[in-house]
Amino acid sequence: MKPNILLVVLDTVRAKSCSLYGRERPTTPALEGLANEGVTFNHAIAPATWTLPSHAAMFTGEYPTDIDVHAKNMLLSDDIETVAEALQAQGYDTGIFSSNPFLTQGSGLDRGFAHSHTSNLRVQLFDDGFDPTRYIRSREHEDGIAKVRELSKEIWGTPQNLFKNILNAAYYKYRTITSNPNQSFDPSEDDGATESIQAFERWVQTAEGPFFGCLNFMEAHTPYRYRERFISSDTSLEEVSEVDQDRWKYLSGEIELTDSVKSILLALYEAEIHYLDEQLTELWSFLRRTDRWENTLVVVTSDHGELLGEHNLLYHDINRLYEPLVHVPLLIKYPNERHAGERVKSTVSLTQISDTILAEALEDADVSTPLGPGEPVPDIVKTDFVGMNQTLPDERYVDVYDDFNAQSRAVYEDGSKYLVYENRAGRVGNLPLSTSDPTEIVEQIDLNDVPAHIRAFAGLDGEISQQTEFEANDVIKDRLNELGYR
Repeated sequence: MKPNILLVVLDTVRAKSCSLYGRERPTTPALEGLANEGVTFNHAIAPATWTLPSHAAMFTGEYPTDIDVHAKNMLLSDDIETVAEALQAQGYDTGIFSSNPFLTQGSGLDRGFAHSHTSNLRVQLFDDGFDPTRYIRSREHEDGIAKVRELSKEIWGTPQNLFKNILNAAYYKYRTITSNPNQSFDPSEDDGATESIQAFERWVQTAEGPFFGCLNFMEAHTPYRYRERFISSDTSLEEVSEVDQDRWKYLSGEIELTDSVKSILLALYEAEIHYLDEQLTELWSFLRRTDRWENTLVVVTSDHGELLGEHNLLYHDINRLYEPLVHVPLLIKYPNERHAGERVKSTVSLTQISDTILAEALEDADVSTPLGPGEPVPDIVKTDFVGMNQTLPDERYVDVYDDFNAQSRAVYEDGSKYLVYENRAGRVGNLPLSTSDPTEIVEQIDLNDVPAHIRAFAGLDGEISQQTEFEANDVIKDRLNELGYR
């Protein structure tokens, strides 16, 4: 019997902040439970630093620059088969669920998925009226009186739109507090995880054959929420409300990235991870109570990590390819608990996920690098940065933008890592980092001293294709703006 396949991508979650990988704060108890039934990969490297190219690599088994999917070309070619297309051709029911439109709208990554669900889009009837979702997200760190005061301004401040404002507010209330729990979600509570899980569960129960489902969760992506139940007790709402989450102000030096700010941002981020980890227990429970758990291959990973003060940097989608940005969690639960509790210490790439899925699902799969204990590991692994998927936010930041937007590569071989930028290079010789000594020591080297085979594998001398626009309507563009992408 063909196994079911479930690929879960915890967007923006770095290995460093997971208790599964040694973080003292208990951020990932559900992942630790899954590790007892599957395989943990100690050093998995994301192939890119943002959603679109990294998912393209996972879906095709190719590095983003090898298939020309990056910030300068945001469309996967029809000539390149995805894992979903391969499985659909073999009788699999296929579905993708996410609140990130890059995966479900217009990029080509949804090819092969017969069912596609985009969670947590704008909840309003009139585009030119009051936007409840935007209001809630922008005011969640304020106290009750301030919220009421600002809500009055939003509703009554534009008399010509008063009728639309009231209807938008009423519709939002209806959508978020409906009598049907399978249709209820609240953007103030999470970033689509609850809705995506509910949609996935409804879809699975209609599947006629084995299923391949992909869920991408955005909870750990900026902007971070204040989750009182999960955040460290020494981080108050008052402190959080005073912290600006605009990375450009910090990267440019406009605002000092103090130890206090770093601590608060880290607490918010890790609270998001803990919240998301708790949501995973519902997924596991659903598969167990519907007797699908034993025969399901479960792959859990992240598309990229996050910088939270390391090297005085913030967030992702920049060219400083340090470990917190590219070292991500990776766990695989095989059907019938094969390899339960094992660990793979070697460096692996998320590009190998596609081969792993195909090898498990298809008897005659032509694959070369599946993941698993005893499987051969690649001699060399890389991650690419071609450019930011974000236009210059303000002319004040043009110099720092240009600096962080320069092309770069990181190449891993024999426990070493080469960092290559447009006009400089470095080498890290102490990988993978231990939890007792997490300092990434970068030794500056001459660009000419980078070995020729490293340069060739990194594609440093190749041409980068020009921009192909991502097609999106106004609702999708608004969602991408909320995520800081455009």
